[in-house]
This record gives sequence, structure tokens and C-alpha cells, in this order.
Amino acid sequence: MYQHIIYLEYLPTVIGRKMAEAYGLIPSPGRGQFFNGYTKSLDPRLTNEFVVGAFRFGHSQITGDVR
Repeated sequence: MYQHIIYLEYLPTVIGRKMAEAYGLIPSPGRGQFFNGYTKSLDPRLTNEFVVGAFRFGHSQITGDVR
């Protein structure tokens, strides 16, 4: 459910639907809305630079009225 929300709602809002489609981030309805592009040879680890940038971006999404 979480991945469904991220890939079909949040990412298209943040990076734009055209960009998400260009990079294959929108699961197609013809495949039952599942991602089938897993590649075992890719390294799934994240660099520290990316994690810090993503962390800061995520925190910038929080408005001042959150208690």
C-alpha cells in the first residue's frame, strides 16, 4: 500500500508525471500496477550524499502547523 501511494501519487506530484513516466516509475495498469523491472546486477545501496539530500528535502515538505 505504501509503495502504491509513493509511486502513483507522491512521486508524480514531486517530480512531475512526465518525468516519472520517462524513468519508468509509474507502474502500468496492464501489468497489474506492479513493477517488474528488478535487476539482480544493480547495487541497491544508497550513497550518504543522496540520503542526506533526501532527508533535507523530506523535512522541507513539513509545514509549520504540524504539532
